[in-house]
Amino acid sequence: MNLFRGNNYMYYPFILFSYLLLSAICYAESLPINVALSLTPLSSPLIIAQEKGYFIEQKLQVKFNKVIGGNRAANQLNQGNVDMATSSEAVVMFNSFKNSNFCLLSTFVSSNNDVKILTLKKNGINTLDDLSDKRIGTILGASAHFFIDYTMKAYGANTENMTIINVNPEDTYKALLNNEVDVVVSWEPYIYLAIKQLGDKALIIKHEKLYNETFNLLANRSWAEKNQQQVIAFLKALDKAISFITANPKLSQKIVSTYLNKDLAIIEDSWDDLNFSLSLHQWLFYLLEAEADWAIKGNFVQSKIKPDYLKLFMIEPLQKIKPEAVTIISKQIN
Repeated sequence: MNLFRGNNYMYYPFILFSYLLLSAICYAESLPINVALSLTPLSSPLIIAQEKGYFIEQKLQVKFNKVIGGNRAANQLNQGNVDMATSSEAVVMFNSFKNSNFCLLSTFVSSNNDVKILTLKKNGINTLDDLSDKRIGTILGASAHFFIDYTMKAYGANTENMTIINVNPEDTYKALLNNEVDVVVSWEPYIYLAIKQLGDKALIIKHEKLYNETFNLLANRSWAEKNQQQVIAFLKALDKAISFITANPKLSQKIVSTYLNKDLAIIEDSWDDLNFSLSLHQWLFYLLEAEADWAIKGNFVQSKIKPDYLKLFMIEPLQKIKPEAVTIISKQIN
């Protein structure tokens, strides 16, 4: 039957409405999700999902805004430049004192050996005890900042006379060579790259691996609430990427090294320290609380009131695809 002949003009409003509705759906699916991606092996699930086409399988267009460090990625989110970002939980904690319009959707990797302590042999620094009165170069407001203070205090070392100096991760070896600091605390792959530049001059300070860093998927809360299906699809793509990583570690390393434009040896060096898995665990809540207490006590934040970290989590999307991965207690007991 030809709807455009005779008296069938009565169908025009219906046809036009259907066309506009279909166009709107297609347009919504084609809108890109802008993600601030920290250029680190920690971001491997997102890299694999992009390179293997898992986002496209979920009918998502994902564009990466590439930055160095989760603190810079979170800044992009705070400034409204992106819809999502990747960062450590320490960055989440620091940003929670400044911005309430973001949420944490999932942890996708954790590591107890991503952040390391590097010095020069000539400095005569061999143990954590030797750091008590030294100049420590690290990334203020990031996981490395919390790590060094937490590690020193857990070890029982005095931190009162330590001087903390901000050093960007890409400037790790330069800060040591130029005698701007005595020690640098940073994450991979920048410690590896610094050691490669410094050669036999470099020394890693050994420590108990007490701090378990997490890397997490953050989102603008208003955007996430309006785009729940896209958020769920994004997490499904990450979950498939993690399954690929687990089944194909060597190939995954090659894909990540190519994407990051880093030598394969750099990625291989720290790969075994990375535990990839989607989760929202109760211990992350406690870690954020502990970090917030530390930040307030150390006057690293202006407010003396801790944010409500239970409200920070948006658990529904992950619950729908991996309910067993969510152990956050919905109501905390004081």
